[in-house]
Amino acid sequence: APIYFYRDHNGREIDLLIEENFTLYPIEIKRASKITTGDVKNFKMLDDIKNVKRGLGAAICLSSEMFPLDREVSVMPISQI
Repeated sequence: APIYFYRDHNGREIDLLIEENFTLYPIEIKRASKITTGDVKNFKMLDDIKNVKRGLGAAICLSSEMFPLDREVSVMPISQI
């Protein structure tokens, strides 16, 4: 699948975007063990892109376990990759 880095004209960025079947799956990579919804707030800017939809996202970090951050984003430990 095609993989991209995304930054808009306002400097907002998403570390990785995986594109598959007109769906963008956002991934944020953090060097922290605790992730908040603020860390993935830029995922919502994908909703403004026409002709694609936003898929489920992930935040890869130093957490010790995988868990849902919210309905659209899961936290994934780097150790599970």
